Amino acid sequence: MKEECCGGKTIAIRPLKFSLDDPYGSYRRKAKAGELKKKGLA
Repeated sequence: MKEECCGGKTIAIRPLKFSLDDPYGSYRRKAKAGELKKKGLA
């Protein structure tokens, strides 16, 4: 992917690297679980 397109900077859309030292991972998982429950997928 090019770094610039149409006169503006672009960002790479990809998941973040997994890290066991991630201090906010548990919060993200709880938020994701809540969203899935709302949608009836969990």
